[in-house]
Amino acid sequence: MSEVIDKVGLLLLNRDQTQFLVCRKDPQNITGQWIMPGGVRATAAESDIECLTRKVKEELGTDLIPSTVSFVHQYEDVAAGWTHRRVRVRLHQGKVKGTPKPVGEIIRIQWVGREDWDDSNLSQIIRNKIIPDLLDRGILQWS
Repeated sequence: MSEVIDKVGLLLLNRDQTQFLVCRKDPQNITGQWIMPGGVRATAAESDIECLTRKVKEELGTDLIPSTVSFVHQYEDVAAGWTHRRVRVRLHQGKVKGTPKPVGEIIRIQWVGREDWDDSNLSQIIRNKIIPDLLDRGILQWS
């Protein structure tokens, strides 16, 4: 049985809900693919919203608006950069104050749309689980 990494992720959609934000860490990091903003809880007692508030500030240099956060779904797939580990992401949709920018360990951010769905640089969990589910549920609008 492979190890499972538990993460909390943020779904940050553009205004017309046709794109969402992904981020990329330094290429030296094993997680060199595009991933959802967010991360691992600092402690077992840290809530999903506390984790996202902290990670949004650390990774995107802006503030999460807690009142806009809602749970979307929990997904599991192969962890980005690993073949023998899995990742479980508790994904929440929310909004931030201001404009996100890469900060700290994040070197780039990008908006992903319909034309990017099969991009092999997107983590497997985004391609295999998150995008199909968001489309099926009408959260992501790619008509």
